[in-house]
Amino acid sequence: MRKLARRWIERFGLVVHAWPATRFNATDDALVLLRRNGFEPDVVVSQHGADSHALDPLAHLRNTTTSMGRLTLNILLSFAQFEREVIGERVRDKIAASKKKGMWMGGLTPLGYATKDRKLVAVPEEAETVRLIFRRYRELGSVRLLKQDLDQQGIRSKQRVYGNGSRAGGQPFSRGALYALLSNPVYIGEIAHKGARYRGQHEAILDRQTWDSVQDQLRDGAPEQRGRATGPRSPLIGKVFDEAGHRLTPSHATKAGRRYRYYVSRPLVTETAKQHPGAWRIPATQLEHLIATEAAAMLAEPGAIAAVLENAGLEPEKVSAALAIADRLRDDLGRDAARGEALAVVVNRIELSPIRLRVILSAAALMPANPDAADAQEAVLIRDVPLRIKRRGVEMRLIIEGLSAVPRNADPVLLKEIRRAHRCFEALVSGQVRSVAELATVEGISDRYVSSLLPLAFLAPDIVEAIAAGRQPPELTAHRLIRTVDLPIAWTAQKQLLGLV
Repeated sequence: MRKLARRWIERFGLVVHAWPATRFNATDDALVLLRRNGFEPDVVVSQHGADSHALDPLAHLRNTTTSMGRLTLNILLSFAQFEREVIGERVRDKIAASKKKGMWMGGLTPLGYATKDRKLVAVPEEAETVRLIFRRYRELGSVRLLKQDLDQQGIRSKQRVYGNGSRAGGQPFSRGALYALLSNPVYIGEIAHKGARYRGQHEAILDRQTWDSVQDQLRDGAPEQRGRATGPRSPLIGKVFDEAGHRLTPSHATKAGRRYRYYVSRPLVTETAKQHPGAWRIPATQLEHLIATEAAAMLAEPGAIAAVLENAGLEPEKVSAALAIADRLRDDLGRDAARGEALAVVVNRIELSPIRLRVILSAAALMPANPDAADAQEAVLIRDVPLRIKRRGVEMRLIIEGLSAVPRNADPVLLKEIRRAHRCFEALVSGQVRSVAELATVEGISDRYVSSLLPLAFLAPDIVEAIAAGRQPPELTAHRLIRTVDLPIAWTAQKQLLGLV
């Protein structure tokens, strides 16, 4: 830029004036750009006896109230933005090139290492802790159980001391921190960058076999990624509370490729059912169907809806519109495709206790075009539903008596085992297999399990129909029917034993 200015002066004998960038209301970047190119604010460079009056014809370039002045400002700012982007690209390229060489580029030093001369150096005591964490995860197979085990042993996260004397870390591991630690390739001597891993310049503190085994366990326990859901996956999220005031959190389990959803009390997310025997774990589908049935019954009472809305301050002429919306929501609650969205809109709060279920609906949601027309605190519909609880292991079943009780869905596991029993019996009778041992090999189960399974092929037809319709007692599970029940041959005796008389 200096050479260009000098050539311009030598050729035309003009004065080049670097005026203050602040006259353009420019950013510091523009000012830095001017200085880097040899110009200082308020410096006048004169040649051939020219004076500052020679710049008067260019005064409009300094005036940002004119189009030419704004153009000049935009040019300066564009150069500043260009330089900023070039610097950013160079820094990113430098980081990527350094990581490809296996260099540690800074950040929080992971447990097991210390930083010395900008390199990772193994700390023997911490490295042993890392190996213990990986070893215990392989034995327990669950991050939740691993966290409980580490807490009991008093193992804490890495403590860091900063230059100003402040400290961080030294706290019990969270589940998220354990997932990050278990999947950090630094421990096998590698550096990760944007999905790729490179051989690092630091020492590995974990053997490859242990690392690969842990990664396989993490992948097997991870939820399967499916297409995006068209409606809310857990429409009652944040709205269900137990008798202790704990919020029930959506959870799920995956077994044999099938996903089972639950609502669980908050304490069960981080602790076990033994520590909180009264905590709730309810099948999500059953709870949602139950709430949808009760909500539909409540929305079918126009008198109660009108009274609540009028008490909340809604004008009488708008009540008919609210009742029409209630009818539409009631229809949506009865359809599988629209049930989730309708529950998310109309449910205000659900309270669970061992003896009753309280359903609180938002009557204000019936006026979406004018949500402020009614007081949201007062415009609620409340219903208490008596219930009793049946436990199946840690899982709970809600049994509601009365006309509004929701029919339960068929137990897919129980039906699958009944079908398998008939398939195994047909294979033995038809001669497709010659022994129970061969049949067990074909089915991929043990001989003992086949022997326990075969009596299900002789279940009374009425019992099979009841199971297919979901009318069996909640405690009648596949495990109980196969493992603990000595099934009689007489159909009448079967019905009495299984409680289907």
